[in-house]
Amino acid sequence: MLNQFNFKAMKKMMLLALLISVFTIANAQEPDTTRIKMGNKKITIISKNQGEKGLNTGRENFEKELKALEDSLKNFENKMSQMREQGNNDEIIILEKETEEIKKQIEALNKGIEDIKIQIENDFDVDNEFEHEIDIDDDHHDRKEEKKKRKSRFEGHWAGFEVGINSFMNPDYTFTLPTDGKFLELNTGKSWNFNLNFFEQNIPIHPKYFGFVTGLGVNWNVYSFNQDIKLVKDATGYMTGEEVTDTDFNKNTLRTIYLTAPLIFEIQIPTNKRDKRMYFGAGLTGSMKISARTKQEVDEHSPKIEHKSDFNLASYRYGVTARLGYGALRLFANYDLVPLFKKNLGPEVYPFSAGLVLLNF
Repeated sequence: MLNQFNFKAMKKMMLLALLISVFTIANAQEPDTTRIKMGNKKITIISKNQGEKGLNTGRENFEKELKALEDSLKNFENKMSQMREQGNNDEIIILEKETEEIKKQIEALNKGIEDIKIQIENDFDVDNEFEHEIDIDDDHHDRKEEKKKRKSRFEGHWAGFEVGINSFMNPDYTFTLPTDGKFLELNTGKSWNFNLNFFEQNIPIHPKYFGFVTGLGVNWNVYSFNQDIKLVKDATGYMTGEEVTDTDFNKNTLRTIYLTAPLIFEIQIPTNKRDKRMYFGAGLTGSMKISARTKQEVDEHSPKIEHKSDFNLASYRYGVTARLGYGALRLFANYDLVPLFKKNLGPEVYPFSAGLVLLNF
């Protein structure tokens, strides 16, 4: 019985007939044309430079297909009634699926017709192109809806890859090093900060525009010393820099790795551009030291000298972070509220880093 009423074959015939009719209209009124194109399971009406006349043509074609679908729906419902009387449950299930598909297309066509009516009532501008799409691919439609939801909900800006420069500040929040910390003078252009923030969890307060952001990341720091020194502890265990007079280092660095977790409050401000928002975030970070080492190199042909130690560095630290961005431009700045070295075991300097977010995950 189902072979006598194959909906998919009927649908293809209707769409083919619709194409032929519109092609005839297009040839009759060139260059003012109304074209229908069938792409990846889509019907698209395009009316360009023809105003109300073209829109009415599109509406008439939609209405013809709508009537055919409504007739098909009635036939399906009658057929289902007969099947129920005969107790043929297998064919009823198949017919119910086809019926649901017809209902979705009827709903889409009604929406298209309403859009065209609104466009006509609003005095269609003949200089603009009007385009309306009916998506009859349910999976594609679901994907588009899911993508739209992701764009509209609150998504923070922590996960990603960041590159910046390192420096030290004193307790007065200036970049002047204390007297006992002059050996820590850095070559800022070679003192790099790398952050790989691999996990992010968003806690929205407003569904779209503000909330908290947390997560996890790994923080790599390279502190490149300007002077030829090596880090040593004096007799009391205090960290200092011993001058090396017989060697001219090409590279002389302290390298640290920390595991970091933030708690950031972020605000997102909508702009005139679709789906783009400016964001600003500020909050706290907590870090745990994973490793530390110094690396020294005289030239590229000489063996590298590496030394692993704790160097009296703080095992745990916390600080503040600020983040600002719009589009491809995204900035960050981090300042530790805990000194680089443990209390009374080294100069009181506070790590500071700032740079660009190159990738957002």
